[in-house]
Formats: sequence, C-alpha cells, structure tokens
Amino acid sequence: MTTSSLPIDSANFLTTYIVSMGHLEVLFMLHSQPSQEFDADAVSRELRSNVTSASSKLQQLHAQNLIRITNDDKYIYSPPPTLVKVIDDLHDLYQIRPVAIVSFIYEKPVDKLKGFADAFKLKKD
Repeated sequence: MTTSSLPIDSANFLTTYIVSMGHLEVLFMLHSQPSQEFDADAVSRELRSNVTSASSKLQQLHAQNLIRITNDDKYIYSPPPTLVKVIDDLHDLYQIRPVAIVSFIYEKPVDKLKGFADAFKLKKD
C-alpha cells in the first residue's frame, strides 16, 4: 500500500487516466458490462447525467485507449492488456474502499492547481 492507502498500481492508474469521479463511473459502467455497447444517451440514462457530459467522458476514455468505438459509433470496454488487471483490481477495491478512491481523486486536482499557482509566485532576488 502507498501512503495514500491505495495500492501503487491503483494510485498510478488514477493519477494517469482518471480526471474525475464521473470518468471513473463511466469506465466502471463499461467494465461491468464488457460485451455491451453504449452510446452517450445510454450512459447518461444509466448514470443519471447530462448527455453532453457523458459524451465528453466517453471521448476522453476513448482517447486514452481504455474503451473503443464500434462500427456503429458506440463505445465498448477495451483497455490494453497491461491495464486489465489494474482496472479489475481498482474496481474490486472500489467495492470495499470507495472513500479511499473518492478521496484520492478529489485530492489530486488540488495538487495540480497548487503546482500551477506556485509557478506564479514571486521570488525574492
């Protein structure tokens, strides 16, 4: 376990691929039904979200090669083989420790914003 109490593979995956809880929810939805094809309307209905938001998340997950687009312009779970176990383990961990994962995701942007803000601090010569 890492100091954040998440396994290092899970923490690295979240840091590298997951922008928000919404992204993780979409990924987990497709993960839980790996042979099912979804469009943005279906995802928005299932997750009770905005169609535009669902579409954006699907497009981002596709750009990261975690899902693919089928011939009829729907999305299906299809991560690279090197990430299958990592996502499976993260999904299992989310079932027993959701707060740890949610906390990790919500704390992550603060670090990025802090780093960005720190770049503009005036230094004394």
